[in-house]
Amino acid sequence: MSTSLIIRKNAHIQAQILASIDELNYVPPALHLHMGYFDEVHALHSESQSRLLSLSAISKEKHRKLIKIQKSSTQRLAYKLVGKKRTFAEKELKRKR
Repeated sequence: MSTSLIIRKNAHIQAQILASIDELNYVPPALHLHMGYFDEVHALHSESQSRLLSLSAISKEKHRKLIKIQKSSTQRLAYKLVGKKRTFAEKELKRKR
């Protein structure tokens, strides 16, 4: 077989390959467009991450303050109850005298 005969015999395969390449010509512009989208999403993600960290810090601070208030309220109540017990015990001692 001669070279020209082999080329003619495989011409339809070469045409299919060229058609596939032609169909894929949109890939570089689409990649460029999608990279822009990806960069935008990445920026939004990092912005959201920083906002989340700041909100988390604020939430932790509020939680610490709430715990502090709860502890102080509990302590005040405990002191009040202990104080009432002491005054009650003092009154009992006075009655016994």
